[in-house]
Amino acid sequence: MIVASALADSEVRFYRQLLKDGAKIVLIDRLLNGLKCSSVITDDVEVGRLATEHLIKLGHKQIGHLRGTTASTSLDRYKGYELSLEGAGLRLRSSIVKECGFTEADGYAAMKRWVEEGSLPSAIFAANDPAAIGAMSALHDSGVRVPEDVAIVGAGRIHYGACRLGWDELQSDLAFEEQAFPRPGESLRHRT
Repeated sequence: MIVASALADSEVRFYRQLLKDGAKIVLIDRLLNGLKCSSVITDDVEVGRLATEHLIKLGHKQIGHLRGTTASTSLDRYKGYELSLEGAGLRLRSSIVKECGFTEADGYAAMKRWVEEGSLPSAIFAANDPAAIGAMSALHDSGVRVPEDVAIVGAGRIHYGACRLGWDELQSDLAFEEQAFPRPGESLRHRT
């Protein structure tokens, strides 16, 4: 059975029972704590590191993060973010790390709150593309220009946002992803 689960780690009882009953399970795209089975995942620490390093290379010193969920993808991308900041000698400031889900609506709501606080960094790494797209929409609605005022990088190679925001607004981020990250399947790692 191939599983691309969005379940919280606390909800893995069903899969544990399947394994106990002899089923073979392969997790795709994320790990579930306490579930020992094969998996095919992206190196999400590297995703977070590359995205954050891209913003550092552009000259940004204050790089915020929209954290995503408690899924392994979010947690590992956050580790990559931390490693890049540390490697560049930049201080990790909890005030520019914001809780956010994985949806466009989550990104929009988190960014609207951030704009209202008035403490925007010059760049933000969002845990995934839908959250980044939602954040970009919130910035646009608030009169904040992307990337002139705030640069944003997402992760995941999801292109549907080009229809909603317009290709020109997403072109630079998508071009970055094309250069930095191989096509899906080329950068997958197998864990057993």
